[in-house]
Amino acid sequence: MEQLTFDQAIELLEITNISKLKKEDLISLEKKSKKRWHPDKVAHLNDPLISKEYTQKFQQIEFTCKLVLNSLQDHIMPVSSFRVAVNMKLTNLKTSTGIVPSYINN
Repeated sequence: MEQLTFDQAIELLEITNISKLKKEDLISLEKKSKKRWHPDKVAHLNDPLISKEYTQKFQQIEFTCKLVLNSLQDHIMPVSSFRVAVNMKLTNLKTSTGIVPSYINN
């Protein structure tokens, strides 16, 4: 099986807006993609090239979902964790020195 890029994974799952994608959305996207790329849909055509393409795409779907899920966890979660850590440090700075840096929003 060939390796997929993140862009190919998004295309295979037909994700239209990655910025609004949630973990829960992947379940329905996986089902939709498996239905679209199921090899039985083209078996009646007796075309080995089309059957091979559908089989490959179908087999890539689970890996693709894991790839996108890992990306969501790796990129979204650390950012929010980073924001919490930065806010805690800024709050500690504010309370310990009594000086409020201009970049802290009250």
